[in-house]
Amino acid sequence: MEGTTYSQTRRLMAVLVIFLFVAICVSPVMAAPLPAPRHIFFNVANDAGVKYDIDGTAFGGPANTYYIKADGGGLNQLHMTTDPGIVNGQATTTAAQSGTFFVTTTGGRGYNDEIILLISVQDPIPNDFSVHIKSSGETWTPGSSYPASPVYMTNAVDETFTKADFIYGPQAWKPGPGDLVIPSLPLWFGQNIADPTTNSHLMFVDLGVGNKNAGTTDNGANKVEYSFTNLETSAAFNVYGWTLASNMGQGISWTNKMADPGASGYFVTGIPQTAVPEFPTMALPAALIIGMIGAVLFIQRTRQD
Repeated sequence: MEGTTYSQTRRLMAVLVIFLFVAICVSPVMAAPLPAPRHIFFNVANDAGVKYDIDGTAFGGPANTYYIKADGGGLNQLHMTTDPGIVNGQATTTAAQSGTFFVTTTGGRGYNDEIILLISVQDPIPNDFSVHIKSSGETWTPGSSYPASPVYMTNAVDETFTKADFIYGPQAWKPGPGDLVIPSLPLWFGQNIADPTTNSHLMFVDLGVGNKNAGTTDNGANKVEYSFTNLETSAAFNVYGWTLASNMGQGISWTNKMADPGASGYFVTGIPQTAVPEFPTMALPAALIIGMIGAVLFIQRTRQD
């Protein structure tokens, strides 16, 4: 009987070790900085993925991604503003945990087929953090020219994103036009990208709409509504323009400028909370296993006695 009990105990302990190994293996994948300032592919955080899944095929990359090409200047036509009537925008800093801004264009082409939002949040991001995004604007089938009958969509995106959606970073810069290797674009106006304390986590959101330089609703701009929950540090919004056909070709070649003259962007300061030590990631499964092993050994000793 004693031999049988010992054998059962060894088998149970082996199972518990396997359980612990599996718990370690299924831990969340760590985020990583973007590999370069441009000529890169990126994923969006939308549950539905990218709206136009053709960049991977066109540029030899993975499916369900957009491609940041940005071989030209690309910093003059796309702007962020609190008033769609002020098309050149402004650099906004606010403590409002919910609000609205607009994405405008002043480019000679006159429109962008799709707008992608970059949301960056400074370290650290609490586990109960979330941000809700709504987008509205015009959409159409991309081609070589602006369509005669675009469709205006209200709440084209209406989705909540969490800490797990920040799959890029930490880093202190945003991708876009400039050197292929050395980052040069800050995440917000006045930021020093050489300062590691400004490191942030990044995610991209496909807004599901484009914009143009004139229109009956919001002057042709995109409308973006945001709402943060448990933003304890700060967050910055940036935007990118994607096109199918332009003088820059297919892909993303434009973003808002973050340096004077002509800077525009949107920066939100958070609400610091009293620090509460987080339970270590592996503490719970380890504690469970130790407790189970202790219980097994106690039962074995009781039987032996």
